[in-house]
Amino acid sequence: MATLKDIAALFGFPVDKENDFDIDKFRQHVDGNYIAREEAIKDPKITGAIVGSRMGSITTKLASAFSLDAGTIKDKKVEDIIEMVAGQTNNTVESLKKKLSEGNDKKLNDLMQQLAEKEKSVNDYKKLADKTADEFENYKKESQNLFKAYKVSNELKSIKSQIPFIDDFSSNALLQAGFESVIGNKYQFDLDEQDNLEVKTKTGEYIKSKKNAGKMATAEEVLMAEAEEAKLIKKNKGPQQPVIPSIQQPKRDEQPKRRLNLNALNRYD
Repeated sequence: MATLKDIAALFGFPVDKENDFDIDKFRQHVDGNYIAREEAIKDPKITGAIVGSRMGSITTKLASAFSLDAGTIKDKKVEDIIEMVAGQTNNTVESLKKKLSEGNDKKLNDLMQQLAEKEKSVNDYKKLADKTADEFENYKKESQNLFKAYKVSNELKSIKSQIPFIDDFSSNALLQAGFESVIGNKYQFDLDEQDNLEVKTKTGEYIKSKKNAGKMATAEEVLMAEAEEAKLIKKNKGPQQPVIPSIQQPKRDEQPKRRLNLNALNRYD
């Protein structure tokens, strides 16, 4: 069985002796070094660290490709730098238009080629920035979905642990698989806006409660009803009534039987 010292070691919290465990210091250690997944998504420092290196690489390449001064792009977002590059490209286009009127075919071809390369670079970096943003959004949605599925699974596990199943259920894998198959084929479970567990049919319809008029059935009610229908609920035998033995009274016409006292007869000898 795990001790407090073992648990503390999992979190990197040193404890020399079991009696030296300080819950306040342990809480401070956990709060300072760990954070829940759903809170991590909301923390701009953590999300910034996830995409920071990628964005930094994009920023450096943009600056190099378009000869931007490091001081000019310092602390600027990728979107702002792309806008600066777009402005610079527009200036290049205007310069090209001006030189078109000069009638120099060679210069025209060279400038048109430069323009095409610049435009391609801008488009490539825009696609890269968009891809990075999309990847992060997908990661955030996936994390939220995983957390929701984990919470739904734990809620269902807690409800099932409170159902008084028959004794064979816990050791019979076939019974368990059959029950889970019925539940999975008929219902879907999710969290509402308040993070409370709710149950619907497979077609997404709410189920009316048979116990509380005007209300929707809870997951507890649905699982209990399915277990009862499958005859998986342990029956209560109820308290046994004590058996009181009856005393046989002699009938009125019956005389009580008399026994012969041998000692009394011996006294007359």
